[in-house]
This record gives sequence, structure tokens and C-alpha cells, in this order.
Amino acid sequence: MAKPTLNQRLARLDRLRDPERASAVLKPLGISVGFRVGRDKPSDALVVRQVHGTKIVEGNPEGSEQIADGLFLAKPGTIAVASADCLPILLACPGAPLIMALHAGWRSLSEGIVQEASRIWQTRNLCGEDFYGVLGPTLCRQHFEVGPEVVAAFETEGCGFTPEERALLVSRGTGDRSHVDLALAAAMMLLSLGLRPEGISLIESCTFCHPERWPSWRRDKKFAGSLWSSLELAAIS
Repeated sequence: MAKPTLNQRLARLDRLRDPERASAVLKPLGISVGFRVGRDKPSDALVVRQVHGTKIVEGNPEGSEQIADGLFLAKPGTIAVASADCLPILLACPGAPLIMALHAGWRSLSEGIVQEASRIWQTRNLCGEDFYGVLGPTLCRQHFEVGPEVVAAFETEGCGFTPEERALLVSRGTGDRSHVDLALAAAMMLLSLGLRPEGISLIESCTFCHPERWPSWRRDKKFAGSLWSSLELAAIS
């Protein structure tokens, strides 16, 4: 049987308009997905101080504030990341169990935060096909206008994109401006790391386009709040 083409695999992504549907698969497996808008973090969630990097740490309820852009947990509890246009990536392996939450702007994504997540799960003898992924609300391609330095960042060898993938990822704009699809970039990275297309839920709800639902730094600047994207791993009874 011929290997599915990239377009065939992308067509099998679970594309959602309603964020509530992201829990449909994971809830019966003891993992809850949440999206909440507010300036303060969810009271029961472990979080990190985000700096647009690639570091991922283990959630530690007893330790001091950790500087990172992702965290993971292998025991019951809740983890969350904050965003206001950047892409929240939630990863869950119910069988391990292991949950991961990543804050992925263009810099973190192009510099390898998704690949760092894969290194963590590989140290636990897990593989990509064991995971479900949820790509939360972020800027749509139309509203993520960037300069040539961002396009160049996604053309580096570390990103691993083929010319075909880069052509899907980047659209030319006016002058030296381009438009980049952050969620598509993350989806292609997850596919390359072994996640099944059907196991990746992509929430197609642009933060800029929906002021009634989501905060957006590009739209509201300093007045933007935060979108808290969380995963909760339930205790086994």
C-alpha cells in the first residue's frame, strides 16, 4: 500500500470549530482539556514563567517558580500554559500516563520546542503514535503577518520542513511581508514525530478574529488578557 501523501494526512486531521469538542476523545481516558480566559492562572494548575524558549520542565507543586515554555506531568494533576496569539499545544498519552502543555510562538516552534517534547517522551520509552495532540486557538494565517526573519527561521534545517511543507506553511504578502500558519507548522511537526493524523485536534478559531472569545496581543496590545490552556490528569480510582 502506498504511503499517504502529506495532503492526505493533513486532510485527516481532526479540525474543530468548538474547543469543547477537544475533550471528546480524552475525557473517557481520564484526561480533561480546558480553555479559560482570564488574567489569573487557574487556581489548581501548575504553570511556568514563559520566556519564548524551548525548555520543558516537570510540573512541581512544591518548588519555586520555573522558567520554561512547557511542562509535563506523569501523575494526577493539572498543567496549563498562557497565550494571547501564540499557539498552545497540549499532548496526552493516556496509557503512560503523561501529559504535556507547550507555549509555542514562532520562535519556540522554529527553535524546537516540539522536538524537545519528543525527546522527553522517548526517554520514557514512548513514541509519537501513543499521543493525542490538541492545537489550541491561535492567530490564523491571514492575521499572522511576519517579516523575512520569521520565514527564515522556519527554513532552517532544525525545523525539518521539506520544500513541499514550506510551500504549504508560508504565503507571500505585500513587499517583504509573508503570512505563516502556526498551527499547520505544529501539526506537520507532530506528524513527522509519529502522531496519527486522527489523533491531532486542530481548533480552527483565530484569536484575532474573535474578540468575544479570545485575547489577542496583536489586536488589544497591553489590554489583552490570557488564554489558559490546560490538561488535567485524573486520579485512578
